[in-house]
Amino acid sequence: MNLSLTKRQVRDALGQNTDASVARFFHISTAAVAQWELDQPIPERRALQAVLKRPDLFGALSTQAANDDVGPASEEDGDGCARAGLDVEGAQGAEAKVHAPSMERGQGARYVRGDAP
Repeated sequence: MNLSLTKRQVRDALGQNTDASVARFFHISTAAVAQWELDQPIPERRALQAVLKRPDLFGALSTQAANDDVGPASEEDGDGCARAGLDVEGAQGAEAKVHAPSMERGQGARYVRGDAP
């Protein structure tokens, strides 16, 4: 996913106009924010952080970026994904059956500590 968000867009969305306020939002130094050009994309990690922290302000950006990255899929890809989903569900069910008897006897902590037989 390619998130493209500029420092100007972040400032506008937050209703702030200083590097210090943007730095507080991201919990980073003002000097780090000062290195970003006003109308150039901010680091992708920070753009993702903005989307996750305030989806109400930056959520439309993530939806647009996700839609841009989705290309046409072949039938084979779809079947593979479906099979992978079934495999995961089957594995989770099998794991629950194996561990259920020991959990019912109160031995779950032994498995967590690693001293189970």
